[in-house]
Amino acid sequence: MCWTTLKPPFEDDSGSRHTYFIDEFFNFRKIENIPMDAYFIEVKNVAKKMKEVKVGLPKDIMVYYIIKNFVEGI
Repeated sequence: MCWTTLKPPFEDDSGSRHTYFIDEFFNFRKIENIPMDAYFIEVKNVAKKMKEVKVGLPKDIMVYYIIKNFVEGI
């Protein structure tokens, strides 16, 4: 019952969540001691969160930054 009341305002106030997830995506870097698969899993999780709040970031830009941040971390 409580969540039913709180859910609409929470979902409507997604502007700060958009900013948070975009910032998290663009600042996530592959660190040398993190395995490659762990990096890609974490990036996938951030991308999934962005999709849930309907952040409209083109896929080609996402792929570019994923590869760029991966290569810089090697």
